[in-house]
Amino acid sequence: MADPTYTYTWGFQGEKALEYNSGDPDKGLVTTVHWELVCTSSDGYTSRIYGAEYFTKGSSMIAFDDLTKDTVIGWLKAKFGSDDVTSKEAALKAEIVAERTPTTISGQPSSWAS
Repeated sequence: MADPTYTYTWGFQGEKALEYNSGDPDKGLVTTVHWELVCTSSDGYTSRIYGAEYFTKGSSMIAFDDLTKDTVIGWLKAKFGSDDVTSKEAALKAEIVAERTPTTISGQPSSWAS
């Protein structure tokens, strides 16, 4: 059997994934992103992590309605840094590997059956 492949999908938590200012002067400024990262293996295992990241006003601003998912995911990855992104992805893969080939199993001896 070939080793499975792993796919990493960055996304957001629910319909209210972004928090933003509603009043002037920073109307539409994103302050919080509720993110998730999902790892799926080609043999059907899945692992997931999620969190919230907070942002402050930068040197430029994109109108809220003009934001794309790719733009916000880019912000997250830039804030985490490439080492942390790689670490998060590796942790999810390791979780799947551990689930597929557990080193600890729960149970009881058959002699305990009554």
